[in-house]
Amino acid sequence: MVVYAAFCDCQIHPENNELNKRKDGLVSLLGTRRGFRKQGLGRGIFLSVNTQIAYIKEV
Repeated sequence: MVVYAAFCDCQIHPENNELNKRKDGLVSLLGTRRGFRKQGLGRGIFLSVNTQIAYIKEV
């Protein structure tokens, strides 16, 4: 059985980015399970997602 300690749902909308001449991503869900809170997992995932979005060329 796999138990996820934290999760993040992020999206990129290339059509909107092309229209607005921007490189934006959207984080719609970000969470941490109760037993794993106060350890920086949510912050770590958020920073990782931001880094990954920044390196995507076609955004």
